[in-house]
Order: sequence, then C-alpha cells, then structure tokens
Amino acid sequence: MLSNKLLHVEGLRAVAVLSVIFFHLDADYLPGGYLGVDVFFVVSGFVITLSLIRDKLQKKALSTFYARRVARLLPASAATIIGTLLAATFFPGDYLARISESAVFAALSVSNMFFWA
Repeated sequence: MLSNKLLHVEGLRAVAVLSVIFFHLDADYLPGGYLGVDVFFVVSGFVITLSLIRDKLQKKALSTFYARRVARLLPASAATIIGTLLAATFFPGDYLARISESAVFAALSVSNMFFWA
C-alpha cells in the first residue's frame, strides 16, 4: 500500500519537473511553471522524511541514510563537475580558470556561497 502511494508522489514530482521544463521552453506555455521547483522540493522532503521514519522503525542508523544519499548523489555530482570542466576547455580566454574556482565550491556542496560572494 505504501509503495502505491509513493508512485503517486513520484508522479507529482514528474509533473513538477515538466512544469519547469515547459516554463523554460517558453514562459507563455506555463507562466507559473517555476513553482514546480517548490513543489519538487516539498515532495522530495516528504519522501526523505518517509525514508527517515522507515529507517528509524527498522532500527537503522542515521549514518545508513546518509551513506545511501552520498552513494546516489556523489557520482552524478562528480560527473557534472568533471564534464563542466572538460567543456570549459573549449571556451576562449580565462573561462576555465573562472569555472575551476566555482567547481571547487560545487565539489564541497557550498556553491551557494560562491554565487553569493
């Protein structure tokens, strides 16, 4: 029963992502499409909370939750950073140097501090 409900939640996340995509294609398609970002994060928070509750009921440590998150997110993050640095080598000027600085912040998951500064 719980897995059936999670399918509905995944469907809601898909609708949120599609709304953002349509918004970026042309804002006239879906003027409020950027709200899909908020919906996506709220639904993701719900899914994460369910996961934490399930782990607690199964007497799993919080470290297990974080280990799963790192194993899932780190490869995609590393591939994105490496791909961006490789692509930056094709741009003229000091583009690679500027991107390299932000890549360090991205690797440490504090890129918001880079863009804020």
